Amino acid sequence: MVRADLRAPTPVDFLVTGTMLAATGLSFEDPDPDTPDWVGFVDSFLLTDIAETTAVLHVVAAITPDAVLQARIRRELANRRQPMPTTVSGLPGLRVRDAMVLADEFGASDNYLLGLAWPQGDQLTFVVYVDHTLGTVVKDAFLTPEPLESTVARFEDLMAQSGEPVNFPTRTDVADCRARIEQALARLDESPYAGHEADWHDDEEVSMLSLIHI
Repeated sequence: MVRADLRAPTPVDFLVTGTMLAATGLSFEDPDPDTPDWVGFVDSFLLTDIAETTAVLHVVAAITPDAVLQARIRRELANRRQPMPTTVSGLPGLRVRDAMVLADEFGASDNYLLGLAWPQGDQLTFVVYVDHTLGTVVKDAFLTPEPLESTVARFEDLMAQSGEPVNFPTRTDVADCRARIEQALARLDESPYAGHEADWHDDEEVSMLSLIHI
């Protein structure tokens, strides 16, 4: 799967698969340190020098909050020789360049549209759906292989075709947008719905939330 996704025409497929694997690996807790010959998930990727593990290690380094692990991975990646797409090797440079919000006219939900950009020019849009009826929690998240402006235009076309009175996306402060999304993620962890995300997500959508912290 990783090999095929690395060859896909857009970075979306690999970012979904890569963050799913990276988030899974980081969620594993170490067993008893006295367990002989135990090798953790991330350790197994560090010990296996192939393109697929190299690609996932780039994602792990980008999303882990563990500075020691990140430095260890960076040292290993410096010795890897497999060619990587710049959207993978350039993950440390990935930034949210702009943000817009599409608010429900009844205040039931917000769609946050984040314009992601790499230094070399590649762009994607990250859409995060926050549901206020469930206690202001993140209910969905997905990537689109288009720049923010194209995604917004698509949203507006679909809404105009619906014939219903609707709000249109408006620009919002990036820092404020991040704070609102992180708050909605924290509330999800604390809410009665915690642990039941699968009721509205699949595993790939849940894993994509890790990219918010890049």
